[in-house]
Amino acid sequence: MFNRNPPHSIAEACRNAAALSPSTLFLAGPEPLSYGSLLDRMARLTAFFTASGLRQGSRVIIATHSDAEATVLFLSLLSNGLTAVMIDPLAPAAEANVVITAADPQGMFIDVDLHEAWQPPDAGCTVLIRTPPRSSLYSRLMGKKQATPADARSYPALLEHHVPATGSETVSGDTDAYIMFTSGTTSLPKGVRISQNSLLSHLGTLTRTFGYTERSRILYILPLHHADGMIQGPVVAFFNKATLYRPMPFSIQALPALLDIVYSERVTHFVAVPTILSLILRIAQGYEDSFSSPEFRCVISTAAYLEQSLWEGFESRFNVRIANVYGLTETVAGSFFSGPEDGTHRPGTVGKPVDCLSRIVADDGTDLPCGETGELLLRGDHLMSGYFDDPTATAEALADGWLKTGDLAVQDTEGFFRIVGRKKNLIISGGFNIQPEEVTACLSAHPAVRESITLGMPDEVWGEQVVSCVVPSGDLPLSEEILTDYLRSRLAAYKVPARIHFMAELPKGPSGKVIIDRVREQVGNASGSGTVPLTGDMGERIIDLAARCFRMPASSLDIDARQESTAGWDSLAHLELIVALEQGFGIRLTAADIIRIGTLRDAEHIVRERSRG
Repeated sequence: MFNRNPPHSIAEACRNAAALSPSTLFLAGPEPLSYGSLLDRMARLTAFFTASGLRQGSRVIIATHSDAEATVLFLSLLSNGLTAVMIDPLAPAAEANVVITAADPQGMFIDVDLHEAWQPPDAGCTVLIRTPPRSSLYSRLMGKKQATPADARSYPALLEHHVPATGSETVSGDTDAYIMFTSGTTSLPKGVRISQNSLLSHLGTLTRTFGYTERSRILYILPLHHADGMIQGPVVAFFNKATLYRPMPFSIQALPALLDIVYSERVTHFVAVPTILSLILRIAQGYEDSFSSPEFRCVISTAAYLEQSLWEGFESRFNVRIANVYGLTETVAGSFFSGPEDGTHRPGTVGKPVDCLSRIVADDGTDLPCGETGELLLRGDHLMSGYFDDPTATAEALADGWLKTGDLAVQDTEGFFRIVGRKKNLIISGGFNIQPEEVTACLSAHPAVRESITLGMPDEVWGEQVVSCVVPSGDLPLSEEILTDYLRSRLAAYKVPARIHFMAELPKGPSGKVIIDRVREQVGNASGSGTVPLTGDMGERIIDLAARCFRMPASSLDIDARQESTAGWDSLAHLELIVALEQGFGIRLTAADIIRIGTLRDAEHIVRERSRG
């Protein structure tokens, strides 16, 4: 039964949640949380916010590794009309502090270890998050019953000293619910302002489109520090009195257990990015019935382009419907939906607009007919208010109520849309948005780099990969390893280029502007098949491949390097390593092989086995 009448306000959502049994599970996973505990902590945070002088519109940073703490804090800020600013807890200090400075916050909740590592600028009311051992039952408030004086000032222990309060103040719909900042290390990042009204409008769209109800069990394993993560996970679950499943940190080795949970827990919705769907398809043997329970409704693919062959292959293998979402940070989470209903489901497209208007226009702003390619413009209640403290960028993006998406699209005669290119300079790799200018600026700051440029190159697994081209100054030693190591200390891992090409000069036009198409052509010619020359013994070749996949110097690795203790060897890099091994050695790895690789020595043994076969 669809929830055709979702809440009209955050206060109404809180009242609806309060009507549930307090023991009803809200968050299932390593940090379980009932609705009763959640609402109690939200009420105590309301009292804390008031006592701390935080008011509607105050901007508050959230930086934590804990899913439960991030969720409680975000929902508490939302219900009090405070503005949440989420920061990636894996961000390097320089990147995190640029965002904190740009946000100019009045408050901050931050893990103790992050505060020590980042040494962030002052944020007014700064609260350190100290998560106590769970053996103490996490106490009633996930805190100790007898807090020490130091702990009494930290979160969540401080909640014990505040009597639960309900916000009597009506939250203005124009208040920023959250600001999502693009990161930046050399210039001020853009902050996308999403109002309470825009968020509520889009939560209604998501609820109606995917049929969320209080019986929904949503499996969502994406990071919570970005808009898709928090909004399509905890917020939409709370909005519908549903249960959110986050059973384990995402890893390739955990995928079989994850698929078992889909069936055993009778999950109704599984939200993922195309890269994860590609991984699941690779290890599908024996798990084809994972989505066959009668309660399961659909797989939701979000945040990146869903390649048609992957889409159709997944649906065929698992006998399940994939719904594809197209949206921007500037539109909360989505605007176009392909599925789950028959009338909007068409693989290879982004479907049709839901609860918004769309246009495809030429460079001069005139509307184009069906079949012609132009820039996609959107209009609706879910659009951002603008960019934080940046009226110039806001005016460029929003004109007469229409958002310029920067994406090139075409509409067919049946009303289905396809995204065919990008007008604005943005790389989307593995579901992450990357501003190439940020990578270029960081590279160009290296004393041995005369100039550089960064672009996205098509990739079957990632959608796009980050590739940089560098012109050395000639004054200092320079290598791909040197630059990769330099970037890793300054940028989030997913922004570090997969490849760095060295050039004598960048191709330029008469005005001195770099000709991107020429650079792209030269990179394509230089890349060839993308394989590494097979020289040296097998162990050395595997180390070389791994170093490229993990964005780190080969000298930092040895054949006994382990996944859990190697920087850069996350699950997405693991997939890249699998592809590199297959291409580099001309083999095909099985699902069991993929899961077995926990060290580079494991990879060597498996490659030898497959090479003999």
